[in-house]
Parts: sequence; C-alpha cells; structure tokens
Amino acid sequence: MAIILRGDKGSALSHHELDNNFRHFIYSSSISGTAISLFTTASLNNEIQIPGGAPSGSDYNVQYKVGSAVSGANALYGATPNFKFDYRQNALKLTGSFINVGDALVDGNLTVTGTVTAQEYRTEFVNASVVFESGSTKFGDTSDDNHDFVGDMSVDGDLTVTGTMTAQEVRTEFSNASVIFESGSTKFGDTLEDKHAFTGSLEVTGSHHVSGEISSTGAIITEHGTFMNPDTVTKHFKVPSNYNAGLFGPITNSSLIEVADNATLIII
Repeated sequence: MAIILRGDKGSALSHHELDNNFRHFIYSSSISGTAISLFTTASLNNEIQIPGGAPSGSDYNVQYKVGSAVSGANALYGATPNFKFDYRQNALKLTGSFINVGDALVDGNLTVTGTVTAQEYRTEFVNASVVFESGSTKFGDTSDDNHDFVGDMSVDGDLTVTGTMTAQEVRTEFSNASVIFESGSTKFGDTLEDKHAFTGSLEVTGSHHVSGEISSTGAIITEHGTFMNPDTVTKHFKVPSNYNAGLFGPITNSSLIEVADNATLIII
C-alpha cells in the first residue's frame, strides 16, 4: 500500500492511514552478495530485496564505472584483465601504462622491468645493495648536459672522457698499466709557480723543453737531441753512448758532467 501524505489528501490522516504509513517505514538494511535487503516496520513481509547487477570480468578483476550516467540502464560497471587485485596475495596488478597525477609513495620495493623516465631522479638511502644482471647506464644526451655528484665516486673498470676533465687534484694508483694515446699533447700547470712532483723514473721520448729550473734527487740522463738551459748544473749530468745533447747558458757547474763514449755534449 502506498504512503498517504496529508498534503495530497487535503485533510488530517486517520489512525488507520497513519498506521499503514508506518508499515512502510525502513529502519534497517543489509547486503548479501549483490542484493540489497531493506527491512520495514511491517509485521508481515517486512523485507524488500533489490537485486544488484552481477560483477563484470573474472576473478581478481577490479570493477570500474563505465560512462557518465548517474543511474538507469546506462549506469554500468566494467572490468578488464589488465587491472586486477589478487586478494590472496594482497597485490594490485596493472598491465599496461600507469599515469599518476601528484605524488606517489611506495612503502617497500619497486621493481621495473622496463624503462623509467623522469625529469628529475633523486635517491636517498642509508644502506643499499644493488645487483645488476647486465646492461649499461647512460646519463644525458647532449654534450652541454651537466651531472653533479656530491661525495666520492668509485669506477670499477675503464673511464672514457671524450671532452675535458677538470679536477682540483688528480691521483692515480696502479701496479701495472698499459696506456695508448692516439694523438695529442699533455699540459701540466699554467704558471711558473706550479710544481709537478714525479716519484720514480720519468721517460721522455721526443723533445723536452724546460723554460725554468730542473730539480732532481738523482742523476739526469739525457736522450738524443736534448737541449737545456738549467742556469746551474747541481746534479750528476750524464749523456749516454751514441746520444747528443746541448746546454746553453750562462751555466754554472757545481756537479759532475759525464759524456759517455760516442756521445756529444754541445755547450753554448
């Protein structure tokens, strides 16, 4: 029986009409599966069931709204096998592209088997263990890109620089090395006050031009065609056999100058 309203009747409701109205009063509800049950105050037949639509897709499929209809036959739900929630493993599975608008927080591990593209990439960790099966890492795509590293950087392998490497201090430590240069020159320092210390032997193949002083804790052995202007010869100076050398001055000699057999020393 329909509810009788006083405004529709135009007069006061009778006791019978008022009782009938309260028989249709819904005081509770429940959901079982896809059906909604509404419970009324009626003494008999007090349950009204409203069946709901069956879920779309198969097991694990996440339901989503299709279209913009608010109600009616066009208000539908959909599902896709590319978007699932595995309730047994408590895992959300997405196949395809993922677009996130805003910040995303991952409390745990993030494994990406494809490509990660970002305008800015920052990492913060206290301790990390990283295992790479294979592959290379590339930073930047043009020569004017800058990459800043704060702290130490360890390279276990070869380091190839096709441009300029600028450093306040460069140190090398190795037991054995084989270095091949295709071409080019090397320059140390930019003013006469700069000092360059070499521990061990220094072998020069080619011309050796020194515009300042040469200081050595051992003997100075010349190669073929060596010309020097040391001002003062304070160390043992030796020209080996079959080599020619030249000193041009004025020169003050305070140490031994040795010219081996078949060697020539020209003093100018």
